[in-house]
Amino acid sequence: MTATASAPANQRLRQWIWTVLRVVFVVLIFWFLFRNGNITWVEVWGHLQSFNLWWLSLGSVVWLFSLVIASVRWKAMVNVYNSRVTVLDLTALNLIGVFYATFLPGMASGDVIKGVYLARDEATDKVLVMSSAIMERLIGLTVNGLVALVALAFSPTMLA
Repeated sequence: MTATASAPANQRLRQWIWTVLRVVFVVLIFWFLFRNGNITWVEVWGHLQSFNLWWLSLGSVVWLFSLVIASVRWKAMVNVYNSRVTVLDLTALNLIGVFYATFLPGMASGDVIKGVYLARDEATDKVLVMSSAIMERLIGLTVNGLVALVALAFSPTMLA
């Protein structure tokens, strides 16, 4: 077997091990929360049953739509150095970033992961890739902050 033939097998093995480690990490987080947080599955299930599926579904659709909009915004920045990347690719990377930001410490972890996945192409300028991921996050934070200020201005009870 040549070195080039074993390279894809080694890469698949590394990806498989990395996926297993991520799943184990998430399971350990939940185990820790349930063990040390005095939370029971009965309580969680009771709260889940009280959710209004209509509002949950609507919220999910709005969230997914905003994620696609963020991907379109990121695509405009990525076009500077890589026009082959599609909005669908960037939406998938955003979903991966959301996963990591949810389960790993710090919101920036999701942005780093997005940049790492996008920078896998050897011909890509890594600085431009990471800059686009960080800029996309800064624009999102700025817009969210402005929306929050407008919401506070129109909701006097929030300021009390």
